Amino acid sequence: MDQETFDRMIREEAFLEWAEVHGHRYGSSIENLRSCAKTQSLLFEVDWKGASQIRREMEEAVLVFVMTPSLDDLIRRIKGRGPISPEELSVRIRTATLEIQKVADFDYLVINDNFDEALNELQSIIIAEPCKRRHRIPAWTERWAREIEAYEKVKGKR
Repeated sequence: MDQETFDRMIREEAFLEWAEVHGHRYGSSIENLRSCAKTQSLLFEVDWKGASQIRREMEEAVLVFVMTPSLDDLIRRIKGRGPISPEELSVRIRTATLEIQKVADFDYLVINDNFDEALNELQSIIIAEPCKRRHRIPAWTERWAREIEAYEKVKGKR
């Protein structure tokens, strides 16, 4: 999308979250998310600022911080993406340092040392979260209340 449209969407608060990262702007349009959110879990790859915006808008959001096991590994991964100047590498390291300080704001931490293990941890979080009591109790208690009420009506007619 062009910059003018992006600016307009910011003014109109049309993004669930948006950020400018290393000279590029990213955002998640609320309109595009509405149809998905009611039927399935949504997964976003955002920085800590985006995660903070999502948590403000959706208190029930589950935030997972994924990080490399070491600074050396981070540097290797950044350089592996393609040529990078020493200045840009320094900016990326400073950004990572700031992001790591926000890890306590997240619900989970996944260390991406081994891809398969990190993926397994992330899948486990996605599977386990809907099973938490806070998600299950209201639905189950409402269902049981309806069933008991129906049972009592039928029982009273006998």
